[in-house]
Amino acid sequence: MLTLQVAAYCFTPDDGKIPIWVEDQQKEGIVPITIADNGIGIPKKYHASLFDKFTKARRPGLRQEPTTGLGMSILKTVVEWHKGRIWFESEENKGTYYSSRLFFSFSRGGHFQ
Repeated sequence: MLTLQVAAYCFTPDDGKIPIWVEDQQKEGIVPITIADNGIGIPKKYHASLFDKFTKARRPGLRQEPTTGLGMSILKTVVEWHKGRIWFESEENKGTYYSSRLFFSFSRGGHFQ
């Protein structure tokens, strides 16, 4: 999820907000994670391709951070390895809301397996 945190930072002004929520649903084996920002948002024309390799959605961050267009594709692959899913909602000039659900099995001591 570090990829989402970095993306939120890169596209949110210095005085912006980036709340992160991690819910505890251990009994169900689900780890819901949500990251939001009030940054510049993702233009609608890039929504369908955001998770593609070398996406055309790539662009420098507000502080001119470079990008390869691979981070979101790799993130989606890792989430899917855990039988999870990831999605987002975004509006230009208002921000982006990412949410994911990861599935894990837990041992008796409550540790990930």
